[in-house]
Amino acid sequence: MPVQFEDLLYEWRPAKTFARVLSGMRSTYSAKDLFTVPALNRSHRELWAAREFCQKASARKAQMTREDGKSSDFDVMLRDGTRLRLQFVEADVPGRRRGDEYRMLAGMPNGVEADPYSEWVARRSMIPEALESCIRSKVSKGYPADVSLLIYLNIGTYGEWSTEIEREMVAAARKFGSGFRSVWVIWSGKLYRVWPNPSVGESGPMFGGEHVPLGRWRDRLAARRTFRELFE
Repeated sequence: MPVQFEDLLYEWRPAKTFARVLSGMRSTYSAKDLFTVPALNRSHRELWAAREFCQKASARKAQMTREDGKSSDFDVMLRDGTRLRLQFVEADVPGRRRGDEYRMLAGMPNGVEADPYSEWVARRSMIPEALESCIRSKVSKGYPADVSLLIYLNIGTYGEWSTEIEREMVAAARKFGSGFRSVWVIWSGKLYRVWPNPSVGESGPMFGGEHVPLGRWRDRLAARRTFRELFE
């Protein structure tokens, strides 16, 4: 975390502070730096994850934690006083490099590339293994029993196959998530608790956001992907 943000966020702060600091970070650094400088990109992603969790779970406060490889990336205090120690990981398309993607889009008119429906289908097929792989990897590191896992599922399908993908989140966590106190997923604008007691199902509560039905886009030749959509 850059020095100017470090002292502020390594202490308990109101959840809204994370949104302000993230905004300040984006105004301080160029988009190019945020996407292509590894250490800065990691700080940006972790801060984004903390903000998203806080907003969607209506958390009271949060704090970043010192990097020691053995504990959480940030801690969150929920409204009911529950403290969650969260280790953050991103589940993505294998081999994806956000910096390369940024450079590619930078060379295109208006920073837009075609994203045909066949690509949606290909990405969707990768989701189960992407989830299982990142959970297995984190479990193998042997975090303390009080640490929870927060996964950012960064594989978009524009709202298609939502019900099936939600079930796959639960299935992956059920298979490998017992090494954590709880497992959560941020995907498609929502925060899900997927283990234990999943918040997925007809009667289960969801946290934040709503799926936008985009099935009608199937007949279009392509959808647009922009810089902003790479990491909101």
